[in-house]
Amino acid sequence: MRDSASEGVVPCPHCGTEGNCPHLLALIDETFNECADGYGYARYDEFRAAIEDSFGRLLSDGSRKRLKWGDKQIQKLWHRAVENYSSEDSEVTLDPDVLTVLIVDLLETSGGKRYSGSVSDDGGPGLSSVYCVFHAKNPKRVFDSALSMLKDRLREAEGQHEKLR
Repeated sequence: MRDSASEGVVPCPHCGTEGNCPHLLALIDETFNECADGYGYARYDEFRAAIEDSFGRLLSDGSRKRLKWGDKQIQKLWHRAVENYSSEDSEVTLDPDVLTVLIVDLLETSGGKRYSGSVSDDGGPGLSSVYCVFHAKNPKRVFDSALSMLKDRLREAEGQHEKLR
């Protein structure tokens, strides 16, 4: 991981290590909307799964545009899911760019330290990506907190749905 402007290696704010260390929470590839390294690498899809489960329950119950989400990004994801939902296949479609923005916000709000510079990795012609780098003293705790925050926001809207039924 290199800072795009200085070409220097991005150091960990906790231990000073350049590159992968135990504090690397997530290296999020904002170009391809995936987690490329860090603690979150193995668990990154838990965010998507939580949203798909919640939206799937709501959509199968017949809920549509009347739900109001407290989070702007979740609201955008909801609109896309409503537009593309078919009760025949029950598949929930999420906008990957919006999902990435939401996850970045959740990690930051939960205490992840985001590297302030622009990070890139040139993998060759046509393969370069822009990254968002997060570190944390306790990556598991920050990740669990971010996921819990997301689930709380989703339950809030599910509660609205129950009241409207």
